[in-house]
Amino acid sequence: MLKKNNKQKKVKPNLSGEFILSKNKKNIKISQLKSIGISPPKNIENHVDVKHISLKERISLDKNDLLKLAKKINPTTQKKDINYIPFEKRIPLSNNHLLELAKKVNPTMNVPDISFKISKKYPPNKTSLALETIKSLGCKINEISTEELFYKYEQNGFIYPEKKKKLAPYLEKVRENWRKLSKSKKTLLTVLTSETSDKGVWASVCGWKELDSFWCCQHLVSSGNPVASRSVLLGFQKYLIDQSTSKKEEFVQNWFRPNNKYANKVFGSLQKTVGPKKSCLFEFCYSGVQLQSNLKTSRETIIKECTNEDISELTKFLADNRHSVFAKSGEFTKNNIHLESMNENYKAVGLFKRRHILLAYLNKVLVGAAIIYRSPIGLNFSFLENRCELIIKNQLPDNHLPTICESLLDQARNFYQNFEAPYIPVITDPHSATILTIMGHDIIRKYNQSIWSKDSYYDWYKNVDTIFSKVVEREKKKHLLTKLR
Repeated sequence: MLKKNNKQKKVKPNLSGEFILSKNKKNIKISQLKSIGISPPKNIENHVDVKHISLKERISLDKNDLLKLAKKINPTTQKKDINYIPFEKRIPLSNNHLLELAKKVNPTMNVPDISFKISKKYPPNKTSLALETIKSLGCKINEISTEELFYKYEQNGFIYPEKKKKLAPYLEKVRENWRKLSKSKKTLLTVLTSETSDKGVWASVCGWKELDSFWCCQHLVSSGNPVASRSVLLGFQKYLIDQSTSKKEEFVQNWFRPNNKYANKVFGSLQKTVGPKKSCLFEFCYSGVQLQSNLKTSRETIIKECTNEDISELTKFLADNRHSVFAKSGEFTKNNIHLESMNENYKAVGLFKRRHILLAYLNKVLVGAAIIYRSPIGLNFSFLENRCELIIKNQLPDNHLPTICESLLDQARNFYQNFEAPYIPVITDPHSATILTIMGHDIIRKYNQSIWSKDSYYDWYKNVDTIFSKVVEREKKKHLLTKLR
């Protein structure tokens, strides 16, 4: 039994959501604890030893330890979320969670040493970001015909005269492919639209399935209204969140031009928001390598088609020379190299989906790969669905680059013999693209590719919502002024 100390100073009310730890022995009456709203442990009948730890005396915890604790409360917590949290946003911890944290500071801590007071002034916010429903965003899913969609694309400048001229030889085939894909029972194509017909406001975004768990989100088109653009972007991400019910890893990719400020602001900020463990962002060049080019395979370079036995070596090569998220998102697994399962889904609507992977070896070392996607033409208007991704080993001496690139492309063109266009859409890094230019294959344009995983869907949604928040407020003010007038 501890001796009472009648000269004990009053403890100032703790209104900031702080916790109290036992340290230098000081006697506080139960009534004093109750007066500031702290419930003492049940096994203490008269008083408990406490000391208020001032801000200056607090011990900074290692971020990894704090992250472990935070993940017990919210499994989606990331390292970047561990920072100072305003009181109004703090999450109340249970005694067990708080004890685990306290023991990291002082291993002798026990339950009677801990008490937590939730701020009366600023109640903690337990709710995460409330996601709008597709309906509340004003979006419709797959309620527009291919004919009307393409008409809207042209009307709103997405199919501009130069693009229309390039697409002209294949346009009817492209329309037919979209019609077939839209009829798939496996939902291989999803189109979201938002429209306010009396105001001439329209926006759309679409996505097609490249792999079983890998969507390509593309073609953000609008009449110029940013609120409508926000609606379809958030709507598509919400659609993916709603569809994401399995435990499988899932990914989304997007291709955009880096000189497009609008797209770069939305998609280029991905890694800063989501983080490099759940996303990746690449700067690429798009080159058109003519099928009739004078290409040849070097005797020094061994080119072989990837088999199940090469999967482990391939995925390591891709993780090292691209990114781990890239390697995971591509579903480079045994018995899936050629996309047999996805091809069956495409065949059900009279289409096809195939992949071929070529590996290049120099002195028995894997130094390059060509990942060849073959699909119905025009799912993407730049034919990225039929791209050949040319990946060369980092820091490979420049004198080997032309040989490796030419050998891979020479073998790759065998898979494009039935391709409607007269060239291979080659995607590669800027350095390798320079080599292709020297070889006579011009760069058509620059493209950025962003990929994000299912674990970052909420963060991506939140980022887009934040980017458009000022626009939404401005539009609300405009609408209010119009009403007042």
